[in-house]
Amino acid sequence: VVLHMNISTHCYWFIYICRDISNSEAMLELMRTTDISATAATYTALLQGYAEVGDLEKLKNTYRETVMKSILFDDPQIMKIVNSLVNSGQQNAVKDVSFLL
Repeated sequence: VVLHMNISTHCYWFIYICRDISNSEAMLELMRTTDISATAATYTALLQGYAEVGDLEKLKNTYRETVMKSILFDDPQIMKIVNSLVNSGQQNAVKDVSFLL
């Protein structure tokens, strides 16, 4: 549990402090290879990162991955992702990610 929390924290840190999506993706891959399950919180951080850099294709593909894994997002997590789009000037993209709502 502690290791999982640390990896999730690092994922968040890479996205929000460093603005480094590639390291966040590497953290997620590390979780996969060590059989540590990513949670909705982990994916929320990654999806927010994609939203902030405007990578809608990766946002959509990663979201589809969470659906296939039956990872459910609560309303506050979805709003964080949508707010990241808006705050990064991607207001027009909100209609493209309506599948989140």
